[in-house]
Amino acid sequence: MNGEAEVRRQGRKVATLGPGGVVGEMALLSKAPRSATVTAATPLDVLVIIDLASLDLLNRMPEMWQKITRALAERLGDDGPGSPR
Repeated sequence: MNGEAEVRRQGRKVATLGPGGVVGEMALLSKAPRSATVTAATPLDVLVIIDLASLDLLNRMPEMWQKITRALAERLGDDGPGSPR
């Protein structure tokens, strides 16, 4: 919600996220190993959605649900066949 975080894959910085950034969206749907490490670059205020039981919250906040699904689609596109890892 506030602050900046760095996203790294295999030790390489791939993104800096600011307010409104989404991380961990794949973990809501899959028990697969995490694909990146996210580290606070500044102090953060975050909204934590623990599991799909939190869907009630997301149903009351459609803009958040849209942001999560958009981030998921982008990540899947980044991780799809032929994508650099």
